[in-house]
Amino acid sequence: MRRFFRRHRKTSAKNDDLQQKQRPTMSLSIKQLATTPGSHMCTSTCQGISGLPPEYHEFVIAQLTQRLGATPEKLMIEGFAMSNVQTVPGQGSDVVSEPELLHKRAIEGNTEFARMPLPLSETYRYPPLATGHARFLRLGRLGSHPLACLESHSLESPPPYIAISYCRGSTSAQRGLVLDMQGFSVSETVLEVLNQVQAWQHATRSNELLWIDQICINQSDYNEKLDQMYRMGDIYYKAEKVFIWLGPAANQSDLAISNMKKMLGEVMALNQATATRADAPNGITAARINEIHGQLYGHLFLRPWFRCLWTVQETLLARRLVVMCGNQEVDLVLLAELATQILTYGSLDIIQFPGACEEDLTNALVAFVNLYTLRDTDVPTGQMLHLSMSGFRDLVSEARSRQCTMAPDRVHALMGVAPPRIREYMAGVCQNGGANHRDIWHLYTHFTKCMLDNDSKWRFLSSAPSRDRPTELPSWVPNLDSQPPFASKLSGDFSAGISSATRHLVDRTVSAEELVARGFRLDVVAEIVPQTAFTEAAQNTRHNEVYGDAAREWEQACLRLCQRVYGLGPEQLPRLHIDILLAQSSSSAARPALGSNGGGGGDGDKGGDAALEAYHLFWAGCRLRNEALRQIREGGFPVPEHLSHLPDAAERFADRAVRAWRNALSADEYALLLGFTSAMKAACSGRPYISTRRGLLGLGCPGVQAGDVVCILYGTTVPYVLRPRPDGAMSLVGDAYIHGAMDGEALAWPDKEPGEMIRIR
Repeated sequence: MRRFFRRHRKTSAKNDDLQQKQRPTMSLSIKQLATTPGSHMCTSTCQGISGLPPEYHEFVIAQLTQRLGATPEKLMIEGFAMSNVQTVPGQGSDVVSEPELLHKRAIEGNTEFARMPLPLSETYRYPPLATGHARFLRLGRLGSHPLACLESHSLESPPPYIAISYCRGSTSAQRGLVLDMQGFSVSETVLEVLNQVQAWQHATRSNELLWIDQICINQSDYNEKLDQMYRMGDIYYKAEKVFIWLGPAANQSDLAISNMKKMLGEVMALNQATATRADAPNGITAARINEIHGQLYGHLFLRPWFRCLWTVQETLLARRLVVMCGNQEVDLVLLAELATQILTYGSLDIIQFPGACEEDLTNALVAFVNLYTLRDTDVPTGQMLHLSMSGFRDLVSEARSRQCTMAPDRVHALMGVAPPRIREYMAGVCQNGGANHRDIWHLYTHFTKCMLDNDSKWRFLSSAPSRDRPTELPSWVPNLDSQPPFASKLSGDFSAGISSATRHLVDRTVSAEELVARGFRLDVVAEIVPQTAFTEAAQNTRHNEVYGDAAREWEQACLRLCQRVYGLGPEQLPRLHIDILLAQSSSSAARPALGSNGGGGGDGDKGGDAALEAYHLFWAGCRLRNEALRQIREGGFPVPEHLSHLPDAAERFADRAVRAWRNALSADEYALLLGFTSAMKAACSGRPYISTRRGLLGLGCPGVQAGDVVCILYGTTVPYVLRPRPDGAMSLVGDAYIHGAMDGEALAWPDKEPGEMIRIR
């Protein structure tokens, strides 16, 4: 159920009355109004409460004089604190009446107060925090002069509380908070969040404590920060609910939220039309959606929360989520389904708006869908959440595209969902100084060492390539603060270096300087067909554009290399070429039948036949276009007059012929064709087509060069491309798909290279 919050616009004539009714109350006092701001003149009596806004001074003094039976001139206040005082929500007129609360569920969010400057010196000093405890925030009266207090409770059995997930935002503005009757500075974003959470609590008539990192953790105490960061699993999992704050209303976000179901239906209609080659109903087009309301969702998905690294574990750990944007509650399931359908469409032209960065928008959508999928499938019920090694490994790789302030957070921000043995090891490393900025490479190296030590198949080794690699970092350690190069993931169930007959040969060690493993050299890279079709720059294209020029030209260049290696004629098709394009095992039993999504639903020769039939359809389209171009240029077909003046008239006319042929295919044939092109794109993205000196073919990795060595390490799942170093060791370039060597076949070759201890530095 959506709960709406309304803003009550106060006139300036009511300002004095509003200030009076926002006075804090104390449990030990009679109620007395605070003075109007600016009307109180401080005396020596006020020295002990100088951290409190002046308009509260007379109120505090009156409380104490009445209780002590003394006059103000005989009173001296020292060390005034909230230890014996509590603030409780008042009954100011900004809160709606009970009938209105019950019927409309409406309350003023007061987020405008977050932007009102409050000159308040920082006087708060954190008391020590007991081991196993966390601080929790109790809100009093919020507004331009917020009041709150902190309580410490054991995480073993904490009272009900709400944990807050937010992104700090780009503003550096600081606002004042009265915390335990002392001055405390918070960011403008945090004050917005606190106002909105309290409004939500009023609307739902709840009064839980709050946990928010910027206030509940002593940010200047390194040891406390480290301890609390590694207790995030407990903090977020044990919360009654996690309140996700996307930010205040902006760029018509209210309209986007209210129209979300309609937007989802329109995008689904486009995807259905693509699958069936039918026209979308009601004249729906991507351009029309974008013009009417699609751009609003581009603004929504580019909010910082979707790209923030710390929000990953906060979302995964939550047992119950409340998502708010401005004064509206957002349906997380609906939002995730919309993002999924936009990605399925394969183009951002539905939600693109001027000035939006395509890479940021793509990363935000992919990260959100992956996060929602992981939460939906990997969260156990009734126990503390720890991801499996495979789930955590994938999360670490995906999180490299997310944003964080400090490089060590690339490790710290995921420890709440790390497998226990990973978290315990890294906690020990950090306590010894590994989390300092100057030791960031030390931190990443130990994290990678821990990941490899706890993964018998060393799958994390494929994560090592990084776009920005400092010289201090070993080649087998990923720079987690840099995105990996654009390349598809080798997602098949491979066992290139795994065999029961060679299990005794597995021998490897990992130190901070190098990785040493027993293996053998498979071959040396000889020729490379650079990837020119499925590149990062070409990703923003609809998946139904199955005959792009770049895809045709790249595939045919790969086929010519394959034919040349095997000494075949131009009309001969090696079956293994199709398997390479799909990164499929050479075993026919492992070839999946192609469906509309490029995989699943079949096995054995049936799957191989489907892939072969799909490739022939793809190749028929390629030949048709080439033949159409030839005849047009030779004068066999006249170009229509309305196209003749265009420089690419021949290509446009040839594309029209291909579309007509494609539309004449049966539904099953079209599904096979679409499945093949989608699977080929998923397998070959960013990966060049390579051959080796002894005639092996496959898909390389970004940065591969002729002369690089393809090696198989015993106990690993895929071959690795290594580059010889002057000191006799190797540098890791990346993983590779080598056809005929992905299922342990090379382990039994009679002429394989002798085994050796391979050093990777």
